[in-house]
Amino acid sequence: MQKYRFGFGLVFVLAVGLCMNVWASDNHMSSQQKLNLEKIHRLLPKEARTSLPLGLRVSQKAQQSDKAAAGTGAIRGRVTQALGGAPIAGVMVWADLQDCPSYSSLATTGPDGFYTVTGLPAGWYKVWTGNDSIFVDIYWDDEPTEETGDMVAVASNDTAKGIDFSLRVGGKVTGTLTLSGTPLVTGAIYAIDTTYTQAYYGYVYGMGNPAPYEIKRLPTGIYKLMTMNMMGYIDVYYNDKSSWATADLVSVTEGGISSSKDFTLSLGGIIEGNISSAAKGPLENIHLWGLYAPSLEWFSMGTTDADGNYTLTGLRSGYWKILVEGDTLHAFEWYDNKNTWSEADSVLVTAPGTYSDRDCVLEIGGSISGHVYDMGGSPLSGCDVAAYESSFFGWGMAMKSATSSATGSYKITGLRTGDYKVEASTECGDPQWYNHRSTPELADLVDVIMPSDHSGIDFNVTTAVEGEDELAGRPAQFELHQNYPNPFNPDTRIEYTIMRRGHVTLRIYNILGERVRTLLDQDQPAGFYQINWDGENDKGKAVSSGLYLYKLEVDGFSQAKTMLLLK
Repeated sequence: MQKYRFGFGLVFVLAVGLCMNVWASDNHMSSQQKLNLEKIHRLLPKEARTSLPLGLRVSQKAQQSDKAAAGTGAIRGRVTQALGGAPIAGVMVWADLQDCPSYSSLATTGPDGFYTVTGLPAGWYKVWTGNDSIFVDIYWDDEPTEETGDMVAVASNDTAKGIDFSLRVGGKVTGTLTLSGTPLVTGAIYAIDTTYTQAYYGYVYGMGNPAPYEIKRLPTGIYKLMTMNMMGYIDVYYNDKSSWATADLVSVTEGGISSSKDFTLSLGGIIEGNISSAAKGPLENIHLWGLYAPSLEWFSMGTTDADGNYTLTGLRSGYWKILVEGDTLHAFEWYDNKNTWSEADSVLVTAPGTYSDRDCVLEIGGSISGHVYDMGGSPLSGCDVAAYESSFFGWGMAMKSATSSATGSYKITGLRTGDYKVEASTECGDPQWYNHRSTPELADLVDVIMPSDHSGIDFNVTTAVEGEDELAGRPAQFELHQNYPNPFNPDTRIEYTIMRRGHVTLRIYNILGERVRTLLDQDQPAGFYQINWDGENDKGKAVSSGLYLYKLEVDGFSQAKTMLLLK
């Protein structure tokens, strides 16, 4: 079955955000959600950004899945106040299974502050709190982010105890929002923690201008504030700043209130046009993005109506580029009929002017097809296979996907001419990038030419949560150990541990930083490993006595140690 999905993580987050109050109340969640910018990384401009994965993570989740009954492990602990140690009732504690990111289970603390998350499959978990009170939510063990939080091992028929949390009172940012020329105020205001790149938001909706807003439960830190998706008005950083680099800093202290952080917005420019195809005429429900070319910090989104017409609003003055998604038949394109961002025509906007007749006629797209198998070679159904256009891969844009059938076959259609990185993934287990690669950086590119099909793009992926025997033998972290013996002559043993499957390199360098020997450059599953170095370089010649550096790298982790060769 073809699944049409055109990914732009930030925009999806905003769509979620605008509906979050209703969603949260239905699920007894907080109305002020914490969004992890490690998963929506293009909210920040390039100079404030790190290399980040695709997708997003919203800190409030749906109730536990029906897989909860499959396991018998548990996690137990207590939630108390950092100041005074009093118990906190009504705090949700979430356990996220690391080998199956879509699986989460929760429990709520009682009057004594204790909780027990039950029915957990054996595995490694990230555990964190969620509350709608005055306290800052954290990951175990007293960590602010998912990435820094420690993992908890859960075994069947056993309870991991002592997973306690000590919560601090959060700070607040308050102010008003004024939209010129309208009595209705709606949108979201974000507070971005400049240390941990976490974003928190407050939702604004109501009659009356100006309207108050509040962003609460903020950790102590330094923030930058920005508006987002304000009904056709130009979004800004606090104090009417137009970029991350120039945005004013706002200090938040534990339990404190940073007040009078007010925003006044003006109407933006408008781009409008029509989307059609030669075969079908006007195309309905086609999504478009307007991207601000000078800095890529700002965007607008729109959808075509029954006549194929669209409108992009809230545009600041400057050059904009338009990306049209296409659908399962028609390929996406950059305005006007271009393959990539660099080729795309720009539209010069002077706010609040309107720029019409930016029309696009979409073409029939190419496709990528193949089969998905499990590690034993059997056909695998229900696997998600996604193709990312490589020139905009880091943005999560220009992406479409399909689901494998009962025979393991899939076909991704509606692809623009270009190079693609293709990934196959299951609900649980390690994703696989083409061609048998563990990371997107190593993935082989698939060349697509419209409207032809590129077949034979096959995958072998893992499908299940690891069993308890595997759990017992799995390291809890990446680690490079000291070589032995040290000093050594003529050879030495290097040991290291891998906490999850990844592409591993282990290299030897001299004191000048020149590479001497590559001992390892391949994918490896989680486990404990050792490898010997015989004191020779890549050409098979013995190296001289001296100090050498050996460095382990695996999927973003890097660690180095020194060793001494004496002859």
